[in-house]
Amino acid sequence: NGAEAELMLANLAAAMTRLSPAQARRLHTRYVLKKKFREIAADKGICEDCSAKSVTGAIIKLQKYFIKNGWMPKED
Repeated sequence: NGAEAELMLANLAAAMTRLSPAQARRLHTRYVLKKKFREIAADKGICEDCSAKSVTGAIIKLQKYFIKNGWMPKED
């Protein structure tokens, strides 16, 4: 439904403010621009493992923020 999608996007925008600028850029690059971790690493001059850890860390922060705000159920 359109209203639910809008609310989810608003919640995501709020959660994204909790990320470091580097995490936000790498998350965007990975999922919006659909680049692989090795491409992100090459673009940013970091190791591939570092780019993967940065994106994974960003996702975990987003999940925690969504759970804290009751927008997502806590996983067991």
